[in-house]
Amino acid sequence: MAEKAHCVYCFDALMAALEKKSPDTISPKFENRKSPLFVTWNISTNGRETLRGCIGTFSEIHLIPGLSEYAIISAFEDTRFKPIKESELPSLINQ
Repeated sequence: MAEKAHCVYCFDALMAALEKKSPDTISPKFENRKSPLFVTWNISTNGRETLRGCIGTFSEIHLIPGLSEYAIISAFEDTRFKPIKESELPSLINQ
């Protein structure tokens, strides 16, 4: 089950990517256990949520490298959407 620390870590990974920093500089606050995972980004506008990116795997992978990798892929490589821009961060929701 997703924890608040997982969402914070995904936002930190996204910020690092936007600032062209390595995600290795982020200190996660959770155990690096193996689990299937999905990272979903939504935009909240006028109380309404709209999908902005989503990617995941049903295979069990380590959460620390997996969450940062999938957060970045979901934000920048989901072919259904343009890459997320820094200007979108205030309305971005991670689930």
